[in-house]
Amino acid sequence: MVGKNLATARKWFAAAARQGQPDALFNLGAMTANGEGGAKDPAAAYVLFNLATQAGYDGAAGALKALTPTLTADERKRAEAVLHPRVASSH
Repeated sequence: MVGKNLATARKWFAAAARQGQPDALFNLGAMTANGEGGAKDPAAAYVLFNLATQAGYDGAAGALKALTPTLTADERKRAEAVLHPRVASSH
């Protein structure tokens, strides 16, 4: 029987998420929201759930809706900065 290795699972989901795989984005978001296999980071989970929703993953919108009211103002700001980076003007 193979035991759960959450850190390894999180590493593999992260690799697949970087390739844009919707299920990996969602699963990594869930692990990140719950602090499974690594640090708990609600702002990063918000970003991942957003990306999974945009990629059409069923269930991601519900997870995003549940997570959003739990974010602090700072977490929301950090997440939005990742999702909507501002381009510095070069004058």
